[in-house]
Amino acid sequence: MSKKYQLRLKASKIISITIGAKKPLSVSQQLKYFGTHTKKLKSKIEEGTEKDFISLMEYVVKRLPVNGFKLSFSDDPFTMRLNDIADKYDTLYSTFHYFQNELDYEEFKTVIEQSKGNVSQFIAERYYLSTQRIDTIDFTKRADDVATSSNSVFFKAIDQQYQTLSTDLAKNQSILNMLNAGILALMLAKHVDSQKKQDEANAYLEDSSNLITSLCSIANHQEQQIKRKAGALKTQIPYNLAKLELLRLLEIAAVQRTYKTPNDLIDSLVSDMKFFANTKNGKKPTESNMEKIIRKWLLKEKNINLMYNRCLKNCHHP
Repeated sequence: MSKKYQLRLKASKIISITIGAKKPLSVSQQLKYFGTHTKKLKSKIEEGTEKDFISLMEYVVKRLPVNGFKLSFSDDPFTMRLNDIADKYDTLYSTFHYFQNELDYEEFKTVIEQSKGNVSQFIAERYYLSTQRIDTIDFTKRADDVATSSNSVFFKAIDQQYQTLSTDLAKNQSILNMLNAGILALMLAKHVDSQKKQDEANAYLEDSSNLITSLCSIANHQEQQIKRKAGALKTQIPYNLAKLELLRLLEIAAVQRTYKTPNDLIDSLVSDMKFFANTKNGKKPTESNMEKIIRKWLLKEKNINLMYNRCLKNCHHP
């Protein structure tokens, strides 16, 4: 086993060649066909020109004297899906703060922050290192030569940890366990795929995909809640400003005593508040609801009610 573990699979391009309505050629036929029709082009390709394989193939295809010739490239589906799921785990680096209400948030946050954005690879490497077992130690050898566990032993340990986390998740939806189990499932999927056990590999991929989907759902739900709360606070700003203005008018009224009865006071407040709303506060509260809202605030808002009662003491009572 290599000393460093790489979770993602290298992109694997599948080359498909179609001539007319025929089926794609086999690899041997592709090579033979290209060998036959590229000899004349060899002198036209400058020596030392740096082209990757795909670019070179496309260059050749454009110059082949065959009608109905089609060349296409596609990624291996398993490789694409595994790498795509790993990428989704990496997105947690920019959304982990949405998990603050979860019980194991602090541990979850620590792991995500330590990954520096490469979440899936960081966790995979951590498991790789933690499950390495030294079989023999010979102090005459360099540290680099110390034997470690074989592939089979390593993935047996990985599978045991995955099974344990899966059992725990059935009882408790811990975000940290979901994260770790999801990465372990990716590691097992990659390993089983290398053994040509495609159905089992796809099953692990599905488990990992479901886990990251659940984590993203938690983050999305919390994000929407925060946005709703922020929106609600934003809509309350004009009304909070109106309350401050009403309190200011009551303080002036308490000093100037320009009213004789409670109704005179309220009529004056309603008139002044309508002017404030229409000219300085986006017409909030609306004129039609102004008196109703003011009467409510005079009774329900603590500071406003205290100043209102102070004003009432100055009223003339029959």
